Amino acid sequence: AEVRAADPHVTGDSEVDPRIVRVPAAEAEAAAADVVVLLTEHDDFDVGALAAAAHYLFDTRNVVPDGPNVERL
Repeated sequence: AEVRAADPHVTGDSEVDPRIVRVPAAEAEAAAADVVVLLTEHDDFDVGALAAAAHYLFDTRNVVPDGPNVERL
């Protein structure tokens, strides 16, 4: 599996597991993913747009609007 992560609060200087590819939080990334997992609640994320683009979104923060492709923890 390829793990891709977006976090606007993690800078380029932060140490991240080298197996994780850092990407911008963009609808194109969500659309290309098999699964989107929302782990943090940042105002920087347009969760409605990410949910609309995602095939399946697992919301661990209960902040994403209801949708047929959204599941909450």
